[in-house]
Amino acid sequence: MRFVFEIESKIRGLDFQRKRIFEFFPNNDPESPKPTHDADFYMVLLRRLYRRIENEQYDSRVGNLKGRFSGLHKKIKIRDHYEHDINYKTFPHITPGIMIVCGVVINKTNPHIISGDKKWLLNEDHEKFKNLLSEFVKLYPFAPKPKQKTSLLCRILKKILNKFCKK
Repeated sequence: MRFVFEIESKIRGLDFQRKRIFEFFPNNDPESPKPTHDADFYMVLLRRLYRRIENEQYDSRVGNLKGRFSGLHKKIKIRDHYEHDINYKTFPHITPGIMIVCGVVINKTNPHIISGDKKWLLNEDHEKFKNLLSEFVKLYPFAPKPKQKTSLLCRILKKILNKFCKK
């Protein structure tokens, strides 16, 4: 139960940060807070949640789930170079009504976070990721992590070394 609560709590945090990214949009006042920090923190939370899935990848059910949502994996890695290596040549052309603040594109129809040529769609990709997490939670408890097998030679050497080290 703790695992499920932890994941659901992080999903609520992700939803909260997404909502904060949009809060400034109605008033285009230059003094209003910008979504840069919120978008950055959103991506941090996204990566933390994805790492939870990565940690359980030895369970074949989780591996299959990752395969079904494989397109999200590359997009989530956008956080690795968010605000770094921004290629302005690949930025979308700005049309009226769109506001770009440090790689965050906010408009009412297609808001997204940009880094280089990668985009994280704040509506579509956000919902897909929440679906991935809900299916991930249903797989709990996961198969135990397999023990590492050692060769016969390694076990014999370990016994010999343990005998000499104890003396």
